[in-house]
Amino acid sequence: VCADRGSLEQVLVNLILNARDAIRQGDRVTVEIAEVVVDDAFIAALDADDASLRRRLALKAFRHTASYDAAISTWLGAQVEGEAQPAALHLAAAKLEDLRYGENPHQSAAVYRWADAAEPAFTQLQGKALSYNNLVDLDAAWQMPWEFERPAVAIIKHTNPCGLAEADDLVTALERAIASDPVSAFGSIITTNRIVDL
Repeated sequence: VCADRGSLEQVLVNLILNARDAIRQGDRVTVEIAEVVVDDAFIAALDADDASLRRRLALKAFRHTASYDAAISTWLGAQVEGEAQPAALHLAAAKLEDLRYGENPHQSAAVYRWADAAEPAFTQLQGKALSYNNLVDLDAAWQMPWEFERPAVAIIKHTNPCGLAEADDLVTALERAIASDPVSAFGSIITTNRIVDL
């Protein structure tokens, strides 16, 4: 079945089918997505019939073909359905890191990013690993001080602003923001619209 033979011929269907068939025959065939250096250690692991290596490579291959299928589905859906927004959307993101916990301490969480996304625009300098709530607060706190032209400080805890002030300098703005609610400021996210010089 072809909607546009010229375009669909570019879809390497046979390659994907062959890769999936090879994955299913994991005890006899190994599929590798060209990122691993095929060195003596890799060959030795294959020769030793390392089942865990074959499973890891099979998982990698399935993830690779799944992203390929998603791209084809999105493109073909737009061609057939004639809509800019597809009826089904397939998203894939890579895990950056595990978080300390999710919205509640008993929940697990992780940060993911799209394949073409930039690296995070911040670096954590000290303190415990971040939690989901820390990132939500960071996002909210990051946006607030940019509403001001003068030096400003925003303090957020549990998605609630507990301090916001502007002044002629950051030290005064920070003092005023903390004075708004000094108890809640403990353990909060503090952001500024200027570079902090320590």
